[in-house]
Amino acid sequence: MASVYLPLKYKAVTDSLVQKRELTDTAIFGNNMLLMSFTAMVGHAYSDEGHELGDFERGTEVPVDVFENNKREGLAYLLALHEERDGEILREGNEGDCWEIIQKYAHIGIQVIEQWRQDRPTDLDGVDTLLFHMKTEAHKLIAEEEDSPPVSITV
Repeated sequence: MASVYLPLKYKAVTDSLVQKRELTDTAIFGNNMLLMSFTAMVGHAYSDEGHELGDFERGTEVPVDVFENNKREGLAYLLALHEERDGEILREGNEGDCWEIIQKYAHIGIQVIEQWRQDRPTDLDGVDTLLFHMKTEAHKLIAEEEDSPPVSITV
């Protein structure tokens, strides 16, 4: 697999997240590789919530070498290892399977983000919506960490 793709159905959403905003002249995500990395992580976090994937038409293309040139290919391998729970996925020749997994999670993630944006229609550029959900997830992680007993290390 030489490229991974964001779903065509969500092209308007993906384009809006990488286009420069008028007020700040910056984009939420600098490029589609960064967007795909983020959406894959959102998709992974929400993958247990029953999102229907099915087949999707290929939309925005992100060549795999963009991930590699930016030293971000590890995300695909980590997600694949977590999903498969077997190191065999990391063997030579299975790279395509790893990239399909990141593509799947990105597909789930963009669905989740689209739902978030629909739930907050007054946030026109989506920045506040993404920040709100990132903050919510951070608070959950902090609460979980506070509820966990401290780790004891002896030497």
